[in-house]
Amino acid sequence: MKVYDDEDNIGVLEQTIFPDKGVLYQQRIVCAEQKINLVQCRLFLTKLIAVFNRGDTFTQEEATELFFATTKLFYSPNVPLRQLLFTALRSVIPYACDVFVVMNSLSKDATSTYDFQRSSALRTLGMILTDQTINSLERHYKQGIVDKIPNVSVSALSTACKLALTHADVVAKWMPEISTALSSSNHLVQCQAIRLLHILKKHDRVALIRCVVTYGKEKPLRSPYAHVELLKICKDILIGERAFSKTVLPLVEYIQTSMRPNNDLVALEAIKLASQLELDAAPQSLSAQLMNSIQVYLQSNKTILRFEAIRVVSEMSYRYNELVSTVRIDVESLLRESNRAILTLAIATSLNICNESSIDGLLNKVAKFMSELPDSFRTKVVNTVEKLAERYPSKYLTLLSFLSHSLTIKGVKFQTAVVNTIRRLCIIQPRCRETSLTTLADYIEDCEYPEIIMKVFSFIGEEGPHSKKPMKYIRSIYNRLLLESPTIRAAGITTLSKFAEVPELKPNIIEILKKCAYDEDQEVRDRACFYSVFLDTPKVETPVITSQTDIDALQHVLEQYINGDCETPFDLEEESKKTIIVEPIKEEEISNEVKKEQEIIEGFGEVIKKSEVTLTTTGSEYDVVCKKMIYKNNVVLLYSITNTLTDYCLSNVSIEIGIEKGDYKVIEQSTISSLPAQGSDIIKVVLDRPDSLIGTFSNKLIYTLKENIEDDTGDEDEYIIDNVSLNLADFVSPVEIEDWNVQFESLSKEANKTQIFKFPAFKNLQIAVDKLKELFGLNVINGSDDAKKAVKKHVLLLAGNILLKEPATTFIRLRMLCDEKGVTVEVCIRSTNTSIPDMLLALL
Repeated sequence: MKVYDDEDNIGVLEQTIFPDKGVLYQQRIVCAEQKINLVQCRLFLTKLIAVFNRGDTFTQEEATELFFATTKLFYSPNVPLRQLLFTALRSVIPYACDVFVVMNSLSKDATSTYDFQRSSALRTLGMILTDQTINSLERHYKQGIVDKIPNVSVSALSTACKLALTHADVVAKWMPEISTALSSSNHLVQCQAIRLLHILKKHDRVALIRCVVTYGKEKPLRSPYAHVELLKICKDILIGERAFSKTVLPLVEYIQTSMRPNNDLVALEAIKLASQLELDAAPQSLSAQLMNSIQVYLQSNKTILRFEAIRVVSEMSYRYNELVSTVRIDVESLLRESNRAILTLAIATSLNICNESSIDGLLNKVAKFMSELPDSFRTKVVNTVEKLAERYPSKYLTLLSFLSHSLTIKGVKFQTAVVNTIRRLCIIQPRCRETSLTTLADYIEDCEYPEIIMKVFSFIGEEGPHSKKPMKYIRSIYNRLLLESPTIRAAGITTLSKFAEVPELKPNIIEILKKCAYDEDQEVRDRACFYSVFLDTPKVETPVITSQTDIDALQHVLEQYINGDCETPFDLEEESKKTIIVEPIKEEEISNEVKKEQEIIEGFGEVIKKSEVTLTTTGSEYDVVCKKMIYKNNVVLLYSITNTLTDYCLSNVSIEIGIEKGDYKVIEQSTISSLPAQGSDIIKVVLDRPDSLIGTFSNKLIYTLKENIEDDTGDEDEYIIDNVSLNLADFVSPVEIEDWNVQFESLSKEANKTQIFKFPAFKNLQIAVDKLKELFGLNVINGSDDAKKAVKKHVLLLAGNILLKEPATTFIRLRMLCDEKGVTVEVCIRSTNTSIPDMLLALL
């Protein structure tokens, strides 16, 4: 064996232990020699295993050649060589073909007197079994499962777990042997047996519950690893469960029992599982036991146990803030922890569950050692600050001061997170806009990360023109135009152009842009020229091309111009005026329609809100449009019906309306006696207004169809049209919002309800925002419906007046958390009417 001295480096080791796979492929001949060289063969197999572990692969032809070369080593009785051979074969078999040739050798080794040969042979044999061979060789696994040697039994069970995924019907016949393995005294054997049962019964919910009750409570297993597998079964059944029926209560009791600190491994696994359940719907005893067990581990003397406990508490604090508050004292005791990971999680959790008065002290403690933490921990603390801003908007100055101090810590990912949080803070609390802009404008003076400077430019361009003193932000941008790289200068030009919205600053902006037109970089010059000309050109008040423009005629004129000499410029505005289609509208027709509609709805009072919906497709026999008129005590539906047929007229026209959803009642309905060809008329349907606003109505047009001749008596007919729905949006009017947080907090003593929902169908935050915005129908505040850049969390703010008998001002805050299992939404509804929160929550 070669001894490496101090001069050797890792490169030399890699060349020796991890050779090139092409060189290794050529070395396979050492296995084919008549007299086996044990040293050379063991070295070759070691290198082959190392190459596969490194991630290299061989083609099917190369892998097959390597496979057949190594199989010749079955003739050697050497024990270390046989061990390496089994390991090498398990690496090569997935890439080779015709691997069945070693089946007899493996079958012989599966019945060997050597323990290692039986266990390794069973693992390798499982990789080459097919539908045709598994029945003849399953006896080896039955014998292996009940083998007295734990190593052999574990190998047989672990291989059976893999076979159960593809040959479940065959493995299911081994239940007697699996039951025998469950009575073994070896912990790993019990664990693998439970794991195999889990795979075989994964579609049988009742059998899995019975398995947990039997081996977890009635005949508890001794193996802690087996109990962890039982907890995984509980997880598969209970995760996402929103109503804990009597059937699953034994599982909840087992989880409670497992959380007792008898075995740390089992207890921590049970704690993690319980924290992921819907605790609001679970029995209260589960929450009580969970917090008691967490409290024990938060006070543990072992660092790893404290870390696991505080990590669970930190994740729970985002969903169950009040529940986690019961261990606040224990969490705060970890603020003196020397371990940075535990300390960071403790601070993040403390900030999540703290009250308003303790925020300043906690942030001061964090600021002292923020620079010593890794980026991931620092980012976690910054994300927690954003949550604090949502809960305590009045502390925005303290939070902004902490974020400003954090900007002095280097790290592009961390500083990006801080800048994003400051931007979010401005959405949550608009009053901090001026301070945030000033902070970021000062920050870019010394910032060394171009991507962050451009992100700040984008924010200043959005908010700067609306600030009290936009001139000072122009000065900061202008300094960057003189000192920074071309990329930043180009972004600065775009940002400057947005300040031209302020009329007093527009001449100065144009002057700066004209100076930048002489920049040495082409992109900067192009942008400066474009924006200076664009801003200096008077805006056209009326569009050149309107809906009345004949596009085909305009295209023909343009083609003639292109085919001509093109000596004079093409005047688009002048040519478009020549192609306008003027359709004279008779004022008498308009006034008659309006007068008729006013006569129909006379006597109902003032219209609170109205909207219109088309109930037929374009080009159908009849055009039906429904106007929804909302009044204080009634809802009036006006069906405007147009007969598009030229050879037929209609008589005795009526609407058969069916109430499919809601408590509405029809109290009045009109009909149309005659509807001539190409004619139109209106049918009125009056509904009373119940307490529940939502309703859906089916519609059927019933009429007698006649030809345009005097003697035709006609045929009765019907025509099904689309449903009419009354949604919450039909009863919502805008509300004036000056300061969201102030107005939201002012309703805290009124009707106030908060509830958490899980939506597995929502794959990302933008889908959740769009669906919930459409469902509630209220107006979006501060552009919070844009969640395209959000990855894990977002806040949607909605507000409006819901038009009950008396308008009720309503605010909705939806906090969303996205993970691989869907989107969790905390819905907080506050209103001036006590019935509104329950009515809105019922929509979910």
